[in-house]
Amino acid sequence: MSRWLAIAVGLTGVLAAAGALAAWSTCVCAKLPLEGEAARVLTGLAFVGVGLIAGTRQGNPRIGALMSAVGLTWFIEDLGWIYQPLPYTVGRLGTGLFQPFLAHVMLAFPSGWLRTRSRKIAVVAAYGLWLLATLATLAVWDPADDCQGCSTNLLEIRHDPALHALAEQISIGLVLVMTTVVMVLVIQRWYSASALGRRALGPMLWASAPLAGAVVGYSLLGTSLMPPLAPLALTALPVGFLVGLLRIDLGRAAVGRLVIELGDTPARARPAAGRPGQDTTRWLAPGGVLAARAAGVRRPVRATRRPPGGRLGPRGDAARAGRRTDRRAHPRCGASG
Repeated sequence: MSRWLAIAVGLTGVLAAAGALAAWSTCVCAKLPLEGEAARVLTGLAFVGVGLIAGTRQGNPRIGALMSAVGLTWFIEDLGWIYQPLPYTVGRLGTGLFQPFLAHVMLAFPSGWLRTRSRKIAVVAAYGLWLLATLATLAVWDPADDCQGCSTNLLEIRHDPALHALAEQISIGLVLVMTTVVMVLVIQRWYSASALGRRALGPMLWASAPLAGAVVGYSLLGTSLMPPLAPLALTALPVGFLVGLLRIDLGRAAVGRLVIELGDTPARARPAAGRPGQDTTRWLAPGGVLAARAAGVRRPVRATRRPPGGRLGPRGDAARAGRRTDRRAHPRCGASG
């Protein structure tokens, strides 16, 4: 992510947060308390800010853009506080759009790319099912059924309360199914990862528990019945995201220090560590041992020194001993003795 793009995304996030607060404050309706709206604004800014941190790092612009997209789409729902047909409809349409972006972030961390077919299918299904469920629900929904004085739904095609209730139930079921699928894929990925991979994915895995609980709660109960500070549960993902990136940086730095130590080892220290199969982490400085372990290196780095006259290992030693015996038993050698 370039500097100017990061500045543009940051300004957009600040303006979206300010617009959300302004829309909430001007709405004369049954709305969230102040602490509830403040929690919503802080949650959106947390995603945008962490996305900017990740996007400006080398090697993580894609995952940073996805994380920022979660924060920006989070603020679309606040347009529903403006009781005018267009912003009200856009706000209702964008409600829940952050959910497929969340699934995308969790399955693409830390590179931002979907490496397996199952993850690609899950992400495409998350976006597609969200769009179909949202359009089907809004097509048969009249805002006057739920509140007095609400604006007009521009996407309404037919007023059918029974069909709207059925579409709502199907939408909730799809959210539960997709949440389960994403959690299973995240756990499977953590289980099959290396030690270094588990260190990076661990914070994301533990943060997904309150995140999934919040998503399911909002789907089953709705915004009005959830606790005012419930949105703060979603901030567990940005925190876990930052911890995972920090662990990746520490692991790379540890491996780099280990390589430097191997290259700077004095020549007189190499014969002691140059025996076949000798683990060089035993003769490195304490910092090198800790670096190797912190980096999650499964196979220790081994230094082997090839003898000048033969091969390594017991077979090479036997071959050299056999050649010496043959020379001693040679007729010329015997005649000279």
